[in-house]
Parts: sequence; structure tokens; C-alpha cells
Amino acid sequence: MGKKWPLTVDSGTLSCDGSNGVGAVVFTASDGTKYALNGTAKSSGNYADIRPIWADDKALGYGLKKDISPLIDKGLTLCE
Repeated sequence: MGKKWPLTVDSGTLSCDGSNGVGAVVFTASDGTKYALNGTAKSSGNYADIRPIWADDKALGYGLKKDISPLIDKGLTLCE
């Protein structure tokens, strides 16, 4: 994703707990923390809030975040 990388951590693992393109999309950081990326993951209560590692988009202005939807979309393709 290059410059469009929406998180403040350098890398991690993207996964989905679900099937048929529907489920909880989760980002696991290198320290092992699992963060909820979509509403399904958030509502489960099993994962940490992504906001602490979600990068600000300085081009858009104060308080606005980078687009995280490409990660969610890619994660949903992992729901088998």
C-alpha cells in the first residue's frame, strides 16, 4: 500500500473470522495485539480498538484519518 498505508505500525497480519465474504476483519500487529477493522469485529468485543494505531491523514486536516477501507476490503476476501 506504500504511502497510503493507513496504520502507524509498519506491518502485521490481516485475517477474517467468517465465511462467504462476511465476517470479522482483524489486523494483528507484530506485538500480537488483534485490532478490529470492521463493524462485525468491533461488535464482537473480542478485539482492540483500531484507533490508537490508525494514522492521521495530514492532507485532509486535523483529526481525519487515512482511508482504511482497502484493508477491510482485502480482509473480507479472506473470509472463506
